[in-house]
Amino acid sequence: MLKQQATMVTKIVYLVDLALTSAAFFAAFFIRDVVLTAVAPQQFPTGLYPLEDYLKIYPLVLVIWSILLFSYHSYHSHRTIPLTREALTIFRVAIVGNVILATLAYLLPMRQLSRTWFVLFGVLSAFLLVGEKILLRVLARYVRSKGLNYRTVMIVGTGRRAIDIAGMIVNHKYWGYKILGFVSDGHRLPSGWGLYRVFGNVPDLKRILEDDKVGPIDEIVFAVTRKKLDEMKQIFLMCEELGIRTRVAMNFFQNRVARLEIEELEGVPFLTFTTTPSNETQLAFKRVLDLAVSLMILAFSLPIILFAALAIRLTSPGSVLFRQERIGLNGRIFMLYKFRTMIEDAHERRHEVSHLNEMTGPVFKASHDPRVTPIGKLLRRFSLDELPQLWNVLRGDMSLVGPRPPIPEEVASYHRWHRRRLSMKPGLTCLWQVSGRNQVDFDRWMQMDLQYIDNWSPALDLKILLRTIPTVLSGRGAS
Repeated sequence: MLKQQATMVTKIVYLVDLALTSAAFFAAFFIRDVVLTAVAPQQFPTGLYPLEDYLKIYPLVLVIWSILLFSYHSYHSHRTIPLTREALTIFRVAIVGNVILATLAYLLPMRQLSRTWFVLFGVLSAFLLVGEKILLRVLARYVRSKGLNYRTVMIVGTGRRAIDIAGMIVNHKYWGYKILGFVSDGHRLPSGWGLYRVFGNVPDLKRILEDDKVGPIDEIVFAVTRKKLDEMKQIFLMCEELGIRTRVAMNFFQNRVARLEIEELEGVPFLTFTTTPSNETQLAFKRVLDLAVSLMILAFSLPIILFAALAIRLTSPGSVLFRQERIGLNGRIFMLYKFRTMIEDAHERRHEVSHLNEMTGPVFKASHDPRVTPIGKLLRRFSLDELPQLWNVLRGDMSLVGPRPPIPEEVASYHRWHRRRLSMKPGLTCLWQVSGRNQVDFDRWMQMDLQYIDNWSPALDLKILLRTIPTVLSGRGAS
């Protein structure tokens, strides 16, 4: 019954979300076409193209927003999720959705669509959806304060871990959980918890679950030791037969960074600890962005590529391209391509300029490296020597954004914690790239890469890409 109610509520909230997104779509058109034209005629002297032109992308808007809302888990139970996190999720949906929509409108092409309309639609959709979530929270809290819409929980365990979980439930009444009582695993309940009933010991669980006098049990939380979990196979099967939701507190492992995920392979459940992004929809979007932006940059920069290749060929002996083995995702070796900016035997003569190294750690960076050719200095100043790496992005060796790919010699000198930066596909640009490059010491560089991995999202990639543009055009941090 509860599951059916939750499904019905999810469908209603989803339909309301689509209605609010639609309202933002048409309100943005009205504000730009009528209100701004009347209020600020100098900035907006003409109205928009007919509404029919905008209606062509309306189904696309509903599809994109639906995919993003579901991929960001907007319709999972939010009893225990802070409002700030839910609001940030909605803003991410609006930003990423608008970027996708604007990109598709440009490629289709539908360039007559107003940029002001895109901004208004993004802002309105974000604030309307966040307003809806706040209203739902207020309504849910009011309903629960009246003793409705709560779930009863029985906690199996009376030790420290069980009390910690009980404390969280008690301190977050708006989650809508009510503790029925405890089942003892051999520990005595500490003082202050005497108001809650202890229904018996772990061996009595079968009897307790079958006892109608206990009352309705919506969920059972197991907060016992791993050894006791091994003894509870029949209890889990019984909960399954009774249709009672069962949760197991898995804070056995004191991991500091890794997230815990439950996966299933051919019916076999796996407890997974991962430090890298695992949302398949978001990662698919990252790959689509890599392909679309790489192809677009290659198309627009073709004259520059031809000029650079010709200039390198005419001004210094040797090949146009520089090829070098680099370390990619999880230690995979791939061939990286760049425009050659140094003399032909630069690598063999590295020992001659080792005293010029400006970086700590195993990497070599020198602002005034005498091995760099004149045309190479120009290419490096505006990062044009990196353009051939777009081929690596198209091949899948690299991404547009990610930790810069190291050479094998550098990786051989890594400390253990440095190696975690290899757990994500390397990129053309990264936080280090837009934060001063050579002005950042090696350990700080590594920390920034790990910070990127731990906080990755499509929105962060877009932010770094946008910050890369002025960094490249100004030549800041180029070596």
